[in-house]
Amino acid sequence: MTKSTTRVAADLQTFTQAEITAKDVVAKAGRRNLIINGAMQVSQRGGIDSSSAAAHVTYQIDRWRTVSDVAATIQRKVEQTLPTGERVNTLNITMSDTGGYAALQQRVEDYIYLRGKTVILSMWVKSNVSAGMSIYDGLSQPFAVPHSGNGEWEYITVAHSCPTNISDMRAELWTTYPVSADAYIEIANVQLEVGSIATDFEHRSYGEELALCQRYYQQFDYTGTYHHIGLGQAGGPFLCYMDFPFLNEMRTPPTISHNGVGNFRLNSFSTGQDEVCNNIIYDFITKYSARIRFYKATGDFTTNQNAYINTESDNNASFYIDAEL
Repeated sequence: MTKSTTRVAADLQTFTQAEITAKDVVAKAGRRNLIINGAMQVSQRGGIDSSSAAAHVTYQIDRWRTVSDVAATIQRKVEQTLPTGERVNTLNITMSDTGGYAALQQRVEDYIYLRGKTVILSMWVKSNVSAGMSIYDGLSQPFAVPHSGNGEWEYITVAHSCPTNISDMRAELWTTYPVSADAYIEIANVQLEVGSIATDFEHRSYGEELALCQRYYQQFDYTGTYHHIGLGQAGGPFLCYMDFPFLNEMRTPPTISHNGVGNFRLNSFSTGQDEVCNNIIYDFITKYSARIRFYKATGDFTTNQNAYINTESDNNASFYIDAEL
C-alpha cells in the first residue's frame, strides 16, 4: 500500500458510512464545498476592492448577502494573509453608525439531500467585536463559540445535525447587538460540507466558481462610445424586439433590470431613424433567455425592419439578471 493510499484509508476511518455516502454524492456533483464563492473570487456586480456603501439587505460579492439594520460599508480585500501564511481574498462589513448589528450570509440552494445528515461550517474570521457563526435550517440556529473580538484571525467551526424536515439552509456570521460605529467582521475561506469534521478548504478555479455564480446572477456591461449591444427587428413604428440569451442556465426565470433607459440607443440601417430609448420591457423570460422590447419616441420604423441597439453616446449601459435565493 502506498503512502497516499494509507492516508486516504486513515481519513475515511473518521467518518461514518452515512457520511461517506453523502460525501460521495457531493463529489460526484463536482464539488465538496456547498458554499459558492467561499474564496471571494467573483464579483460580477463590480469591483469592491474599495469600500462601497450598503445598508439593510444587499448583495455585493457574488452569492454573499450583507445584512445590517444601520448603514454599513462593504469591502472585498485582496491578497490578505492568514496565520497559515496563505494569501486570500476576504469579505468585510464595517458599521457606519452605532447600535444595530451586521451579518454576512449565504443561502444554500441544494439543502434537500442534507436532511437528517450532519454538516459542518468552517471559516476564518477577524473582528473587533464579539461575533458568532451559525447554521440556520429553518427550524433552529446553532451558534459556534463567538470570535473573541480581538482583531486577530481565528479559525472557527460549527457542526449541526440537520433534522429531516429542514426548510432552509444558511451559513451566517453575526456581530453582537448592539455594536459601535467602526465595528467590523471579516471572513475568508468559507466552507460548508457534509460530515462532522472540517476538511481543508476546497479551492476551485475562477472559471468554475464564476459558472456556479452565474446560476444566480449575471451582469452584462457595455462601455465605450456607441458600444454595440445586439441585433433586433422592428415590431412596429416605435418598437424593436431583441432576443437575449443568458450566459448559463439560471436557477429560475430571473428578474431583469437595467441601469437607466437613457443609456440605450435604438437604431436602424436607414439614415435618421436612430434615437435614444424611452422605455424597455422584458417578456418571455425563461431560465435560458428573454425577449427585450426597446421603445423610442419617434414612430418611423417599418414592421419587420432590421434594427440594432447600442449605448447612447459614451454612456455605460448594463443589464442585471437576478435569480438569487
